[in-house]
Amino acid sequence: MPESYLVHPQEGWAEWCTQAARLHGLTLTMLHAHGKAAQDVAHRFVQVARGRRVVSDATAFDGAWLSMLCDAAGLAAPPLLPVQLAYAEAVGPLLDHSASRSVQARMALQIVDHHEADEDARNRVRHRALHDAWSLFRIWRAIAGVPASPDPPV
Repeated sequence: MPESYLVHPQEGWAEWCTQAARLHGLTLTMLHAHGKAAQDVAHRFVQVARGRRVVSDATAFDGAWLSMLCDAAGLAAPPLLPVQLAYAEAVGPLLDHSASRSVQARMALQIVDHHEADEDARNRVRHRALHDAWSLFRIWRAIAGVPASPDPPV
């Protein structure tokens, strides 16, 4: 079952600005009122991520936030891999391996672009971790030919 938590900002965290609040639909007041302790969220994330590959479509940005979260709990953040690696693994079997590498690369990009466009056309919540992660998962499943999964629970 997917999990998602609001994080109560640690003292000294000053990264949440008005622009971020608008983008995510979360004010500092909401995070303070409904957020879970950063240490608890970090421990749970590291526990769930253990033995799994963690991917992101914005590794530098997400990695900075994940490091800050894990630092609050004295934990090492698990490595983040670009989601494109998972997409490349999923698209590999679909390619004509007798074609040149440049043709295969164009084919791979077309397949990924098609499934990303399909996902972008969906009416979904954006810039909320669970929904964004679910979107990447749906794209990967579509590329891999696995039946689509429903939207995450709200």
